[in-house]
Amino acid sequence: MTLQQALWLLTAEQLKQRRNLLLNGNRSTRKADMVEAISHELLSADLSQYWGRLSEIEQNALAESVHRWGGFFDRAGFKARYGSLPNLVEPVAYSYSRPERGRQERRSLLPLFFYDGSIPEDLCKRLVSIVAVPTPLEIASCADEDLPTSIASAIVLEPDEAASEPLRRLATETLIHHDLPGVLRLIGQGRISVGAKTGLPSSASMTKLESVLLGGDWYTADDDLDEPRSAGGPIRPIRPFAWPLLLQAGGWRRPTAASWS
Repeated sequence: MTLQQALWLLTAEQLKQRRNLLLNGNRSTRKADMVEAISHELLSADLSQYWGRLSEIEQNALAESVHRWGGFFDRAGFKARYGSLPNLVEPVAYSYSRPERGRQERRSLLPLFFYDGSIPEDLCKRLVSIVAVPTPLEIASCADEDLPTSIASAIVLEPDEAASEPLRRLATETLIHHDLPGVLRLIGQGRISVGAKTGLPSSASMTKLESVLLGGDWYTADDDLDEPRSAGGPIRPIRPFAWPLLLQAGGWRRPTAASWS
């Protein structure tokens, strides 16, 4: 969608709110004139003056959308990286309530660029050469020899006991070559049953599954605490519970009223 197409989809009030954000002082009132004024400014003027007036989080939103997300704004991805979200919608319409004395709300210029969560194609092409490329996302990691031997734990069994537990490292990629054939073999033999409506495996089925998994479950029965599950008590089964759900989610098997198919 082009910028003009996006503008024509807006109401006159929405156009007026965006027109008021223009730095050229345009005060058109007819819808066609406002569409022309906004599109001409954003597709012809020096956009660096608008870029310079954006806050840091607003610049990041524009940069990520232009250079990484094809003009769309990924709300979940942006919040996961930056911790908060910018305001992409048009300013609030005029209110008759009296504002606080001496207080002036800062108006974001982002609504000039975003329309229903995305940047029009022709405007996005202009922004490529103006908007700074966001820094690559870096995930902190450490070498095997730098891994700690224990990790913090919220469970303290004794008053004077340190709240930590040994770090367990598991290479799960190689397990699939052993576990998948074993699980499918049990299902093929009709020894595994799941709820026709819930898709959840029965207790007996999970016991059978655990017996064929390499290394069993992540935890043993001795690891369970004599506490409710909400308080960190029963923490198993994990792997035997997950396998039937993974097969269903992947479309490998589906439960019926009597058995798997």
